[in-house]
Amino acid sequence: MKVIEVAGEAARNRWGEMVDTALSGGEVVVKRHRRPVAVLVNYEAWQTWKRQRRAYLDRLSAEVDAGNFYTQEQVEAGLRERGLID
Repeated sequence: MKVIEVAGEAARNRWGEMVDTALSGGEVVVKRHRRPVAVLVNYEAWQTWKRQRRAYLDRLSAEVDAGNFYTQEQVEAGLRERGLID
């Protein structure tokens, strides 16, 4: 998979290359002041990630609705029992 890192100003000049990279399954990381600020990926990959995220959140929600979770107090008590926190 091809990955391009491009500064924000250069992104304007390299838009065609960036879109071609995304269409071919690559990723484009746009940076501003040397920090990543955006990613360009192909539409199918983005839709897949959205579906996976929704399915994950739905599973978590179902677990919470079923009462399958630990409270903060329960977590802290377990950590204390194991000597991991005071």
